[in-house]
Amino acid sequence: MAGLHELLERWRGAGIGPAPLDEVVAWLRDEYRAYAIPVTAIRREDYENDDEVREGLVDTLMTITDPEVLARIRDDEAREVYDVAAADQDAYWRDLFVEDPDDPGDTLAYRLLLTQHGLGQRTSVVLEREGDVVTGFKVYGQTRPFATALAARIGFPARRPGDETPWPSMVPGDLSDETFVHYLRCLEATGRI
Repeated sequence: MAGLHELLERWRGAGIGPAPLDEVVAWLRDEYRAYAIPVTAIRREDYENDDEVREGLVDTLMTITDPEVLARIRDDEAREVYDVAAADQDAYWRDLFVEDPDDPGDTLAYRLLLTQHGLGQRTSVVLEREGDVVTGFKVYGQTRPFATALAARIGFPARRPGDETPWPSMVPGDLSDETFVHYLRCLEATGRI
């Protein structure tokens, strides 16, 4: 593992620029067999209540259901999370058909999406767009290697020193910024620098 100053110099020399939406979507399709589903498959309230999502920038929801890809993008921790006892799996599926009459957004499709995320049968990523570029993302499902690859490809929204944001953001070039250091480590782990 390289030192932070070395990674910073490699990052500066790599000339890594913004990630255009069409390129990120093509990369997800080619590398992970991902496909787009309506962003409304996840309820608007879920985006609004999630500190990791800038709901006004939500643009594209991509999902992965290919079992070979899902196996490839999981680490041991995720495999352990998805090693669910038979009774718990049964409970997930039974709850799928329990409707909440007080919640009009509680559709079968929404509950199915949550169940598949919970059982490890699906991983999804919402992409946030500013202009033509992806500036943020949120992964649904336990897939650290996939999240690392996304962070290396997209990065995190930039912020000025001293600004506080509820979502993950970074001060590019600042080695005292934990999120920027994480970004550098993701770039290193994926071989981009």
